[in-house]
Amino acid sequence: MSGITAIVPHWNRRDLLEPLLDRLRGQTCPVEEVLVVDNGSEDGSVELAKSKGARVIASIATSDSPRGKRGIREARTGLCHPQ
Repeated sequence: MSGITAIVPHWNRRDLLEPLLDRLRGQTCPVEEVLVVDNGSEDGSVELAKSKGARVIASIATSDSPRGKRGIREARTGLCHPQ
């Protein structure tokens, strides 16, 4: 495994998700995988993330910490960077 995975714990903040995904794809050190760990968003965030090439994992949790840990377990690269 090599490359970088950006892990994005997320819930109903589509307005912030779109610019974040755009910025992650524009990094000088390429992000190989963007993993959005979603907590049941109902604002179109999941569809947006998928349309931007992110992999989406559903994870219902009461805080960001369990979603971040789930993202680390699911990452397909050797280096993870929770956002």
